[in-house]
Amino acid sequence: MKTFSEEEVEINTEQVLDFDNSISIEKNEEIKEETVAYLTARLAINANNIYYFTVLVEYPSTSPQNDKGLSGFATVYKVLNIEDYINNNEQDLNQEQELTQEQIQRERQIQEKLKKKAYAVFQDIQYSLGSGGQTKVKCPFFDNITVTKDQRKCQGVTICPHIDDQIKLAKHCDVDFDSEVFKTVKSGLSNRSIYTNTLAFYLAIIKKTCPKTLPNSSSCTGLPVLRKIKENTLTQYKANSNQSNSRTSLILQCKDGYFIGCSLWSNGDSYHRFIQVPESCDVSLIRSLLNRESFDRSLIKDKCSFPHLDEFNCPYEAQLENMPCEVKFYRFISINLIECPFVVLLCIGEQTHPPPPPNNVPKAI
Repeated sequence: MKTFSEEEVEINTEQVLDFDNSISIEKNEEIKEETVAYLTARLAINANNIYYFTVLVEYPSTSPQNDKGLSGFATVYKVLNIEDYINNNEQDLNQEQELTQEQIQRERQIQEKLKKKAYAVFQDIQYSLGSGGQTKVKCPFFDNITVTKDQRKCQGVTICPHIDDQIKLAKHCDVDFDSEVFKTVKSGLSNRSIYTNTLAFYLAIIKKTCPKTLPNSSSCTGLPVLRKIKENTLTQYKANSNQSNSRTSLILQCKDGYFIGCSLWSNGDSYHRFIQVPESCDVSLIRSLLNRESFDRSLIKDKCSFPHLDEFNCPYEAQLENMPCEVKFYRFISINLIECPFVVLLCIGEQTHPPPPPNNVPKAI
């Protein structure tokens, strides 16, 4: 059973000259020489844009579509590590030696294990890829062996219509979270987080009904109101904070003793609404929202993704919009991953939207 290493895999390339015939020789321009690597008979890439990794990349590099020349970036992953090889190949068999049933079963298990690693290439990418189709083709890059070619298309990102244009127009081919665009995002979110959290908290509490069941078996129709635990009661709970019980825990989680109660609650009544106001919220803003009072609108920038205020200073959930993208992703997986344990990911085109936040947990974690 022969296993190719990275050095043993033959890469079929050819030397070509990239020049513009309209350029005069008298201009003494340098003629650039490129090495072309063919992934299929009609799909080629500049060999300088091929990178080798042992771990999957969540934000793979790409390049703008070039109709007059080569474009795209390819990433090659090795899915068979040395432990896999040692643990599953105790006996060094010749190619002509007939395999036993046990060895055949073991080889199938290895193939399935490697196939899961190979298919994780698309699963670990943080871009939304949608569905695609698979075809079997000959791959010149791997000495014309048969591979499975899977093509996907970036589905873009879903954004809020109020997003800052600086963010909305942030096209990219590589993700740099230290860039000025993302520094601006991080700074803006940090400054507005308390107001955003407060509006989100308000939207959540007005959707919840009071859990109290009345004697006639009907539900309580009381409205959410802001209440505060008496100072002496709060002091007593703080003094007994070492006592482990749910009631003490609920009381101490209330910001400065504030909680959301029920408008129909009366002294001695129980099982009505009780929602702690978290530390990340602004109590005065909650009071104004519940009482339908006006407040300083400038405290909240109308550019955060969620939520927003309408002309009456009432929070609402903005309808999200899709930003389409034309980037293509190609995945090439060898039919026999034991003989050729490599996967190629090719990305072509420019991402015409800001990078999405991480949503997929890498399989290796």
